[in-house]
Amino acid sequence: MPGNYKPLRIEITLRHGSPIREPKHLIHLDALLAYVAVQRSMAEGAEDFSAQEDLPLDTITDERATHPVWAASALFYEPYMKELRYWSRKTNVEAVAKAQGDGLIKMKGDKLSTSSGQWKSYSEFEPLIHVKTLTAWCIGDEAVISDWLSDIKFIGKRRSRGYGEVVDVAIKEDSDAYQKAKCRVLTWPEDERYVPMMCGTKPPYFESRPGFYPRRSVFANKA
Repeated sequence: MPGNYKPLRIEITLRHGSPIREPKHLIHLDALLAYVAVQRSMAEGAEDFSAQEDLPLDTITDERATHPVWAASALFYEPYMKELRYWSRKTNVEAVAKAQGDGLIKMKGDKLSTSSGQWKSYSEFEPLIHVKTLTAWCIGDEAVISDWLSDIKFIGKRRSRGYGEVVDVAIKEDSDAYQKAKCRVLTWPEDERYVPMMCGTKPPYFESRPGFYPRRSVFANKA
């Protein structure tokens, strides 16, 4: 096995009361490491994202694979509570009109649109899940992974609202990683629980490629 690579279990503890926006797609451990790799390389003067192609992880593949994937699972989690938050902004048309009449603001034309632009009224639902621990498995360099993950302060979207705040990261050796690392998007059909679709198969995960997305049952054996 290359270098100091070991089978590892990573447990990320979130601050109590800091929910995460319910993910629409899997959050892969290697995506977090790729983020740190890029941020650190750019701080040192890099002008591209090539650092995400050199991670402290082994790779896994199969004779049916179109390309290898990082030996790092998606995050396992079990919500202990779900909540739906609603927030909205309604434009005070009368106040805007008065401010315009008083010469406090200038507008193009005499119409105020509340369906678009700076005066747009809107509402949004936020599905949130409260999670104590996020768990992932990988095969990689423990010391480097521990160092890189110390840069991860939040998990998921809406970090500016304090969602998904990380308070601790614990890493230990775990032989289960040899199998658990496959609990992720693959480029081959590991078994009937993997569905062929266009999806992210390696960082950056917003770039879709042909792959096999795991059904929920892949994560049935909880952390």
